[in-house]
Amino acid sequence: MSYIREKLNFLQGYAEGLELDASKKETKLILGILDLLDEMSYAMDELDEEVAELDEVIEAIDEDLADLEMDFYEMEDDLFFDEDDDDDLFSPDYDEEDFELYDDEDEE
Repeated sequence: MSYIREKLNFLQGYAEGLELDASKKETKLILGILDLLDEMSYAMDELDEEVAELDEVIEAIDEDLADLEMDFYEMEDDLFFDEDDDDDLFSPDYDEEDFELYDDEDEE
């Protein structure tokens, strides 16, 4: 039982203990407010339960996403690193003849 529910039960008991005259307008107003507060406290308890359930679902989704990220980044690492290479680095295959060296002195 929530703290709000306990306070409401106290107020309802207090109102009953006062033995208010039910024919007075003020008494009807006070009892109506207590009834409304009672309904609101039940609604809040239901919302608390739903939020707790949603929190569990979000936590599960977050864990699944973390697993997917780990799998993805491990796969991505495999694309860039050659496991057979001693350097553990990706080295492209090319011939030095395919590239011309640029020399600043040739332009002058």
